[in-house]
Amino acid sequence: MSLIALMSVGVISLVVWLVLIFLSITDGIEKNWLSKLTSLNAPIRITPTDAYYHSYYYQIDSISNASDFRYKSIGEKSVALLTDPYTTDDREIPPRWPEKITQEDGSTKDLVKEAFQIIETFGLKAQDYEVSGAVLKLRMIRPQGIAFTPTQEKSQGYLTQVSYISSFCGKSPELPSLIDPPRVEDLNHLFFLANVSSSGTKEDTPEEVKRVSVSEFQKRLEALLTHIKIQKMRTTSHRWQSLALLLPEGVEFDANAPIKRGQISHLSLPLEKKNSGGKLVRRGEHLLFVGKDGSTHVLSLATPLFIDGLLTLEAKVLPPQISTLHSLRDLRIEVKTSLQGQPLGGQIPWDGLEVAEAETEMFFEKEPAIPPPWPYIVQSEAKLPNTLEPAVVLPKHYQNNGVKMGDIGYFSYGAATSSS
Repeated sequence: MSLIALMSVGVISLVVWLVLIFLSITDGIEKNWLSKLTSLNAPIRITPTDAYYHSYYYQIDSISNASDFRYKSIGEKSVALLTDPYTTDDREIPPRWPEKITQEDGSTKDLVKEAFQIIETFGLKAQDYEVSGAVLKLRMIRPQGIAFTPTQEKSQGYLTQVSYISSFCGKSPELPSLIDPPRVEDLNHLFFLANVSSSGTKEDTPEEVKRVSVSEFQKRLEALLTHIKIQKMRTTSHRWQSLALLLPEGVEFDANAPIKRGQISHLSLPLEKKNSGGKLVRRGEHLLFVGKDGSTHVLSLATPLFIDGLLTLEAKVLPPQISTLHSLRDLRIEVKTSLQGQPLGGQIPWDGLEVAEAETEMFFEKEPAIPPPWPYIVQSEAKLPNTLEPAVVLPKHYQNNGVKMGDIGYFSYGAATSSS
């Protein structure tokens, strides 16, 4: 009986422990979601009444030349220079309109600006916004083949999804904490898109991927390099021709070299020292391969070089002269790494490499002269990048569908039409 009682106590304790863990996890998830949802979807709302829409303050813009004879939204009212744009040159005010509400000095009372001032007295941020439903269609241009090499091609796919969208409320105090910094995948994608034109964004099936002008490419690259500090890079393929530029003079490396009809087609180097088909040594502007049988082959630095694995390098992009850049290959990168226990280092072009680790800037004390190509924070206000097409912020789950920073697209809105 004592054993059964002990087992019962153990089982009950385990169940209680698991229930407590489950409840604590669900409670944490619930609090996290509530915080994010209320930050995005529960702002203080100013809801105009029927009395507002029939007021002199709202109606006067419709007959005023200074307002282009159209009604103003709350956002437009909040920044309007004139509270009462009416002049004697405008049409006569309809007699059915209500009397205008005035200050003690007789001037027109600015209802919207006063509402904003009242909100700000409580230390809150006020900003107008719009909400709508639309169909989002993204054009996702992707590298095809080995990335960041001359053989790289471009392909394109599409993602269509019905979306619930809202205007960007950059003054929300909680928004900066909800915006994720660019991932390494996003940084590589932005470098890949640096020479890709956004033309055809609003076409359902653009014919081809076009290149941007040289000046636009240089502008995009400058924005990236200004706010990215690359720390590590990684080879994108087993073949890496820049390795020939890093091999130290006179140092032997284990290598394999398939020989056909007395000619070496390529060289393969293991990451670590191991028994191989011969030794490879750099001699000036040539490579010397000595086989196990004593045969000697003098090769050019252009001989295809392969590594049995991907190589990670410490990297630093040297400050370029932007006006001389026509492609990523024009950038010079100072790198350090090791191969088979031997240190490698030097300056190489951006060829067959991708970003593996980097620091990005998102927070600024004042508006940067060159804004980054991702959302950024100036003091406490979030801002969208200044791109050719208006930028949007998407929920994180879009990443699960392969969406990356820099992808372009458009919103399609439904409109009622007549039919017969």
